[in-house]
Amino acid sequence: MSYDTDSIAKWLIDGARSTARPQDLVAELCERVVGCGIPLWRAAVFVRTLHPNVAGRRFEWRLGEAVSVVEMPYEMLDEAAIADSPIPRVCRTGLAIRCRPGVAPHASDFPALESFRSEGLTDYWVTPLFFSNVEVHVANWATRQAGGFTEEQLCGIERLLAPFARVAEAHRSQPARNLRWPS
Repeated sequence: MSYDTDSIAKWLIDGARSTARPQDLVAELCERVVGCGIPLWRAAVFVRTLHPNVAGRRFEWRLGEAVSVVEMPYEMLDEAAIADSPIPRVCRTGLAIRCRPGVAPHASDFPALESFRSEGLTDYWVTPLFFSNVEVHVANWATRQAGGFTEEQLCGIERLLAPFARVAEAHRSQPARNLRWPS
């Protein structure tokens, strides 16, 4: 089965103008992905900021919930929850990492992912988001679908990464709105 994410890509390429704030962008993107049949259960985006006190922001979406936004001070980057996750490796290498039970690398290779097992995750895919200034930011995608994501589902998400990165980059470079996004 093919998962048609072309309309989502077009929406992103057009600037995702129906979303004013970064958290709205993440929410609508994920809802559209689910709407095209991809069994997304959780997604998160980590974008480094241009702020002297805030290293980055994490936008986390879970099926049926509002997007949570967490500002991460620079000190938090050294904490185990970040350091022991695939995120720093993807930022450093620009290569995606996929963790599934029984397939290397295992979630157990990244202690920060241990809590996901109790949540019933069957697949966790961390992808780079390449900004035009050569910075690498990350998005991660998770499902509870038996057997994890199919290759077709991953291809559907992968088609969205470049246009999503452009819109995320544009949001990052905008002036702060409601003290939520740094200039």
